[in-house]
Amino acid sequence: MKIFIRSIRLIRLGLYFIWQLLLSNIKIAQCVLGPERLMKPGIIAIPLSIKTDLEIFLLANAITLTPGSLTVDVSADRQFLYVHSMQIDDAEAYRKDVKEGFERMIMEVFK
Repeated sequence: MKIFIRSIRLIRLGLYFIWQLLLSNIKIAQCVLGPERLMKPGIIAIPLSIKTDLEIFLLANAITLTPGSLTVDVSADRQFLYVHSMQIDDAEAYRKDVKEGFERMIMEVFK
């Protein structure tokens, strides 16, 4: 039963990733085709609740594979993930999106 639940959560994570991929592509297209003032690049530190190497690896790669964002580094104490994004309107909202989206779903898969 546990494998079934984990499989469902993994499929949900995959579907969420595809949805984020689609949304990010639309956002980047708007930034590139629209006026330059729409781009607000920056590097943001995201506090990590996940701790294992595999979980951090999955989160970092999910962020990097999403257009317009790139994982830059993980802090030495593994408390923060540093991410560069082409579009940061609100740093706190960006952190919240990552924590409540990818990070929460990755944590659910490995519960």
